[in-house]
Amino acid sequence: VHVVNKPPKQMKDERSNINNNNQTHRNPEVRPEQSLAKSAAPPSTAPPTTN
Repeated sequence: VHVVNKPPKQMKDERSNINNNNQTHRNPEVRPEQSLAKSAAPPSTAPPTTN
């Protein structure tokens, strides 16, 4: 059982944060990929986002 100076909890927190991010990415109500696409795509081709 190899023990390091207690990073496992932080790594677990980061992993749960990644899981939470994946869940919000799949959540149609949040849709962070919309803002990502809006910032990545030129404004001419980006569709208007209506909430």
